[in-house]
Amino acid sequence: MTDSPVITVLEYENVAWGYCLYQNGQLIDNFWNNYIAVDLDKNECIANIDLISNKFHVDKKFIKPYLIDIANKENSGKAFDNDEYDLGEPWVRADFVKKLGLHYPETGKWFYIIEKGINDK
Repeated sequence: MTDSPVITVLEYENVAWGYCLYQNGQLIDNFWNNYIAVDLDKNECIANIDLISNKFHVDKKFIKPYLIDIANKENSGKAFDNDEYDLGEPWVRADFVKKLGLHYPETGKWFYIIEKGINDK
């Protein structure tokens, strides 16, 4: 077993995104950007920005803008000018993952891989 953190990035019905952060098999942090959509208590969906910043060795100023509650807000624009997605779009998780320093597959390739896996016999 490694001591490295593991993050699962989640999407719910194209209206919300979130993550679960694990270390040594234990959940240490989680987040959802729209607690109403995922039918959870608001307090269960708040990210620990200091923790995730430390685990991925990234300045929190680069990830904090993504880790907001949009449940009762309109689309808020982009977190950074060079982002591909607005904060209200679930695909903003791709911009967030890039800020963590992780590689996220190109959208077209990602869907192709999923479709190919499902349709192959």
